[in-house]
Amino acid sequence: MDLLRKAYYDSGMMTNLDAIKSEAARFFVHADDNELVGGMADEEQKKDGKQIWESEYCTYDRVCEIIYKNLVKTGRIKPDDPEFLKEMEIDPKFLSKQEKIDGEIYDFYNGRSMTWKDIRHDSLTWNMHEG
Repeated sequence: MDLLRKAYYDSGMMTNLDAIKSEAARFFVHADDNELVGGMADEEQKKDGKQIWESEYCTYDRVCEIIYKNLVKTGRIKPDDPEFLKEMEIDPKFLSKQEKIDGEIYDFYNGRSMTWKDIRHDSLTWNMHEG
């Protein structure tokens, strides 16, 4: 047990409670995931014959996509705003030659544009389905 406790401590692993108490945590979201990923985010929902969701149904990815789309729709975040993009630029001295060639100059998951994947990537923890 001592070996396991030491490995756990040394690895930096956290419980959900540890993550919530962490100084790195900014938000705690508690939602009925059955409501959140059902209904409006139904797997089969389409617009003009095209699937409107990129993420898989009933996953944390879908939750992140729902949150992101809502924040953009309500104007709480403006991912194309030049001022916002300027703030998100990475100092060129920290970029690789290939990142510069590929235009991956922003502090986003893909280096080019903000998407729902940024929310997922920056989440400290999540627990789906009645957790």
